[in-house]
Amino acid sequence: MMRMEWVFRGLMAACGALLLSACTTTNDYSARDFLIPKENAKIIILEPTADHALITAGGVREVRADWTETVKSNLTESLKSEFKKRGVDVSMQKPEDEIDGQLLILSETVMVNALTYTASGAVVGLPTKKDKFDWTMGTAIKPLKEVTDADYAMFVYSYGNYASAGNIGIQLVFMVLSQGQYIPTGGAKNTLVSLVDLNDGDLVWIDQQPNRDVRDPADATLAVSDLIDRIPLEGTKTGDAYVKARKAKDMAAPPKAKPSGAPDAAPPAPNEAGS
Repeated sequence: MMRMEWVFRGLMAACGALLLSACTTTNDYSARDFLIPKENAKIIILEPTADHALITAGGVREVRADWTETVKSNLTESLKSEFKKRGVDVSMQKPEDEIDGQLLILSETVMVNALTYTASGAVVGLPTKKDKFDWTMGTAIKPLKEVTDADYAMFVYSYGNYASAGNIGIQLVFMVLSQGQYIPTGGAKNTLVSLVDLNDGDLVWIDQQPNRDVRDPADATLAVSDLIDRIPLEGTKTGDAYVKARKAKDMAAPPKAKPSGAPDAAPPAPNEAGS
């Protein structure tokens, strides 16, 4: 089972590198017109999953357990710290059984697909996703709701492919042979985050941060801070902007039309003396 899981994650990382690494900016999507209250909403964060590897001279992807564990630790500490700074009460939860493990794999699949196929900025468009964001984890999320009684669950997945010196040397040879048509790359990295409504399993928000090397604690903190600032959460930049936008929208909205046949004014109330 574990062998198949690593094979799956290797394929996921390869697909993610091909489909998402070209992004130089973040892509955040919100599925609903809503704002999360920071005092009342109960948010749990499952322990981040990570898959970071060295690309050898022969192009073989060798998973580095030390990098992977460092990334998980950096992201966990950064999430705790950055939410605390914003006065948001969250709880971290480690996967406790096979069901939790399967949920993490499912969340990785949904996150990659949502960022890949959502119409706005999508690498590959899908007709059914043209004008809407309706990704879900479905009923698979129910056990987590029953155990935690939380409102939302945050899933974090980070992958990285880093070219070795030998691999970069081979790429330079290709660049020379192609007369500059081939551009060497040092690899690809990305950190994906999603927020799931535990009442129905729907994704309500998703984002990515491809520009930080989260093996470094400082970069991990910057990545997490950027991501949290874009959550539609009260007290964050995105949340404050949302509130202003809603107020402006309400003020600009035309007055409601009077129903046909309705009187211009209410009839005067009868006085006690009568007429």
